[in-house]
Amino acid sequence: MKVTIEQEVSAQRIADVLVTAFEGGSNYWYASDGFEKNLKASEAISKGNDNYESGVPWWGLLANRIQDESINLPIYDIESVCSWDDASNWDLLGRITTASISMAIKTMAELYPVHFSDMMNDKYDGDTADVFLQLCTMQDVVFG
Repeated sequence: MKVTIEQEVSAQRIADVLVTAFEGGSNYWYASDGFEKNLKASEAISKGNDNYESGVPWWGLLANRIQDESINLPIYDIESVCSWDDASNWDLLGRITTASISMAIKTMAELYPVHFSDMMNDKYDGDTADVFLQLCTMQDVVFG
């Protein structure tokens, strides 16, 4: 018998799991082009102030971008990074978008139910966060 269950996942929960991946669970395979700065800059533009500094850390802005469905973060292969000053030659692995997050949640629930349960019950760790980031970025677990 197959049963379908709908479960709401908050933008804050998604952001928290992604931050766990960014700050440790996935450092062995991913690189960013400074999306922390890009999030703050996009927040400044949305507020009509080029120098906007709300005091909100970048991970708080990440939850905002997930909530308003404007998230679009490029994720690169760390092994392609020759210089941290120029991302133009880095290998793009994928982008975190609203659609990729939705697909990652569904895939995690179906193929990685223990990780999904841990994420939903606030028992996740770096491994669960890493699986989630890989699913958001590449729609599969490729590394680790």
